[in-house]
Amino acid sequence: MASWRSAPPKVWRFRIRGVSGDGTTVTLGRFETEEEARAEYNRLVEEGYYRNLKVRPVDPPPPPAESETISGPASKAPAGKSR
Repeated sequence: MASWRSAPPKVWRFRIRGVSGDGTTVTLGRFETEEEARAEYNRLVEEGYYRNLKVRPVDPPPPPAESETISGPASKAPAGKSR
């Protein structure tokens, strides 16, 4: 069976957050490079709808726990009992 994902997932390194007209904090985009984020930031500033715009680095995801595998978390069956 062919994999539906032929390329590795993108790693988002920067995001733009701002405050909308109704006061909601929103993420307006995620970007691979700071240059892409700055270009979008400049466009959003010109548009003028969002306030307090900030380009921030995205925190790296935490490493997976040892008990988790690709297929999911380890079995929670009690010790000494078989299924």
